Amino acid sequence: MREEVRSGIAPMVGQLPAQQLMSLDIVLPLRDAAGLQTLLGELYNPASPSFHKFLTVSQFTARFGPTQEDYDSASPTRKPTA
Repeated sequence: MREEVRSGIAPMVGQLPAQQLMSLDIVLPLRDAAGLQTLLGELYNPASPSFHKFLTVSQFTARFGPTQEDYDSASPTRKPTA
């Protein structure tokens, strides 16, 4: 979220018509950013036992992806009104 929005200094410019839908993409941060940086260093270091031993998608997700708790906390708490 931009600081202007978080701090409340962004000015209100109006409201969307009630019948207009707005699409949002919410991106959750990765877990263990320091661990990811370490892994990347090892993957590209020829002296490392992990050199070029890349993770599968499921391994990466289990290790660095958002948890179910993260997803749950990002879920909408109220339903849109019609």
